[in-house]
Amino acid sequence: MSQLLLAQSSDAGAAVIIGMGVLLALAALIGLIAKFTVVGNPSELLVISGRRTGENVGYRTLIGGRTVVIPILEKVAMLSLRNMQVALEVKAQSGGGKMVPINVTGVANVKVSSDPDIRGNAIERFLGEPQQELERVARETLEGGLRAVIGKMTPEEIVEDRDKFVATVMNEVTDDFRKLGLVIDSVNIQNVHDDEQYLE
Repeated sequence: MSQLLLAQSSDAGAAVIIGMGVLLALAALIGLIAKFTVVGNPSELLVISGRRTGENVGYRTLIGGRTVVIPILEKVAMLSLRNMQVALEVKAQSGGGKMVPINVTGVANVKVSSDPDIRGNAIERFLGEPQQELERVARETLEGGLRAVIGKMTPEEIVEDRDKFVATVMNEVTDDFRKLGLVIDSVNIQNVHDDEQYLE
């Protein structure tokens, strides 16, 4: 009888030890998965590089949600999808036969595109670059578009129809921005004047 009780208590002790071992292994596995899980915010584009995907590119992307990153084989980088305010200041000769030097100041809101067809361009050009570089490229592209549009419009058109002026600028640079993987949310022209006081 005592031998039977000893055997039962021994079996119960072994079951407890096995159960605790299983729980510890499960906890370790959950901890390991948590350590290698990355969680993306809706306002950032995570780029997980290191393995080829079905599209035959060496990275995959994540906006929001979570994914498991394989250590050593993969690494994670981030591009912000938040709006950036870019200050604009351009001096250019107006068109329409007037040839008046026009000064234009304004501000634009630009950001990295979340469109799957476009964002690859931003990844190739700006991943790993400081935010200032992205802002510089966006500003120079917009200022180039502004100069081109000022050269096509008369001073009167620029001053009297700001909506048309802004729409023409955005239309001028849209293709360039797509190639950069960027989008323009808005352009606000704050001031238009000329040194010769023609507009006054």
